[in-house]
Amino acid sequence: SVSVPKEIVPEPPASPAPKPPELPSLRLIGEVFRTYILAEGERELFLIDKHAAHERILFERLRADQTAGGISRQLLLTSIRISLSKDRYDALVQNLQAAEEAGFGIEDFGDGSVLVREIPAILELDQLEGAVLELAELLHQNRARLELDFFDELYHSIACKAAVKGNRFSQREEQQQLLDQLAENPQVRNCPHGRPVMIAMSRRELEKMFGRIV
Repeated sequence: SVSVPKEIVPEPPASPAPKPPELPSLRLIGEVFRTYILAEGERELFLIDKHAAHERILFERLRADQTAGGISRQLLLTSIRISLSKDRYDALVQNLQAAEEAGFGIEDFGDGSVLVREIPAILELDQLEGAVLELAELLHQNRARLELDFFDELYHSIACKAAVKGNRFSQREEQQQLLDQLAENPQVRNCPHGRPVMIAMSRRELEKMFGRIV
């Protein structure tokens, strides 16, 4: 008997991953309670948490920079000396390469302190010490081995420190820049901690609240 080859049925192509919803073209209205940005879409009203949105944008930038080959840095005109507790100091000086990958240029000064020469470009000088202490704390917690999410935890902290704070007035140009960045980054719809970056209310919902429709 002659064997008949089985028909080969090609597997259906994998469904593409769903894309995050695109942000419609928004018209900036202004700022509410110095914490939220109010913007108008074609049929929706948007309230955007400034800090949460900026924090997520910075977090994504740090991760992208690391993947692309290195965090953008700023060289300090004068090195800053920071003292640490013994266990945090030990953890940091034993993992200077990890600090380097995270965007910090740090040297062992001895006597329980380090010299900081470079920091991630998104940080301000007054945020430097807190970021280095957070770095040392995370390294201490992961002393046996650097967990896979070590850098994500650190970038959460750096982004949170560097992001614009709530209850602080922002110039209109800053508000517009944040809207533009959200439009360019459709994945930015939650902060690194999972809180929503924005909420939307449809025109229909608004009109129902005012009794214009039932």
